[in-house]
Amino acid sequence: MKKELSTLEQGRLNKILSTRINFGKELGVLTWKEAVNTIFDRKYSALVPSVKYNRIKYNRMSMEEQKEYDRKREIGKMEYYFYLKGKQTYIEVPKLLYLYADFPELPMENRVYKIDEYHW
Repeated sequence: MKKELSTLEQGRLNKILSTRINFGKELGVLTWKEAVNTIFDRKYSALVPSVKYNRIKYNRMSMEEQKEYDRKREIGKMEYYFYLKGKQTYIEVPKLLYLYADFPELPMENRVYKIDEYHW
């Protein structure tokens, strides 16, 4: 892990790590801790729009509302992902879990992007 966690953050991380997730028939039900240690091998983070663009909603807004909507879209937010070993499949994960995992960051040229990232 890169930085020292506070007691509160450590408690949150422990809760996340003990959460059980169903990864389907192939992998079954695993805790996040088991999954990080066995089925994921790479991670990456991406800046995405904080509000998804909705053309119909946008066209019905007043000029002031459109300006506010555009401002919110430009701000962006960070999302964090893990890749499954040997596959181009990824899953979004919480930031604390992303910081906990110590496998390598995926290089920019090898990333698979969401459709929303093309239309930002």
